[in-house]
Amino acid sequence: MYPPQPPLTPSRAGPSRGKRSSPMASPPMASSEADELEAPSSYEPITEWLQKLQDDTYGKDGHLFTVYGPDLRARGYMRVHQIAELTVEELSQVCIGIAEGTLRVILKEAKRHVEKVQRRIKKEQQQRRYARST
Repeated sequence: MYPPQPPLTPSRAGPSRGKRSSPMASPPMASSEADELEAPSSYEPITEWLQKLQDDTYGKDGHLFTVYGPDLRARGYMRVHQIAELTVEELSQVCIGIAEGTLRVILKEAKRHVEKVQRRIKKEQQQRRYARST
């Protein structure tokens, strides 16, 4: 049959210089870039993050978040990304007596925070790769 097609690469001529012709053409992520996504320092300390939640609309609605900081830290949850993957049951075992609604807000907001940080990191990585290629 036909030989396999080479992967798409950016054009070096014309107005599309430096732009990828397909999302599939993105180079594989370097291990240092993958490490950056997993680096604990990329994510807020849990107590600071809970304080921000407390100071925001949810706190004004009556949710109490900061009281769970010591429980989370005592169990080794130091940064937000560590709780983003927990289930409702797992978090309720760490934060004894937490109201279900508050627990669900914490999990939802932790996941949102992690996704936001990861999007920012990926965008910065993409910008650095682009800057090196030009």
